[in-house]
Amino acid sequence: MAMLTTEDLRALPQCEPLDPRAFGFTKIAYSANETMDQLSIGRTSLHYLVKRGELRPARLGKKTLFLAADLAMFLIKRREAA
Repeated sequence: MAMLTTEDLRALPQCEPLDPRAFGFTKIAYSANETMDQLSIGRTSLHYLVKRGELRPARLGKKTLFLAADLAMFLIKRREAA
């Protein structure tokens, strides 16, 4: 299950923008360690989700970040798949 691309998002019907705060995310982006804490997963699981394309990291210099909006979208997809 890959993350939605910009083109995919444009093709979706217009709706309210996704608010990551609804999921308890208070920052715009999280480090890898913070992402693992937020999702209650380990490093191996995080790498697996990145490899499968379910989570997409953003690089800022040497720092790897995960956008709160991507984490919220990931949780929505997981809830729908359950």
